[in-house]
Amino acid sequence: MEHATFAPPTSSIPTVIVVTGRAQISTGERARFLEVARTMCRSSREEVGCRDYRVYADLEKDDRYLFLEEWEDDDALQRQIGRAHV
Repeated sequence: MEHATFAPPTSSIPTVIVVTGRAQISTGERARFLEVARTMCRSSREEVGCRDYRVYADLEKDDRYLFLEEWEDDDALQRQIGRAHV
């Protein structure tokens, strides 16, 4: 029987930091939330080290959203944390 072995990442394997966030937004605030989320996503994607930054709507719960961020490394993520995007 063969056993799989785990090889630690090497510099030739690209890495990415993935961050998720969830939001629950009341119906009356939906339009404003979408406006702010679009601005935030566009602004974040322009930052050095941001590979992608998106927001997705839950198909089963109309008031739920998921943010998905992808960063090249921890330095890029730390630069983004705390910055105003709106």
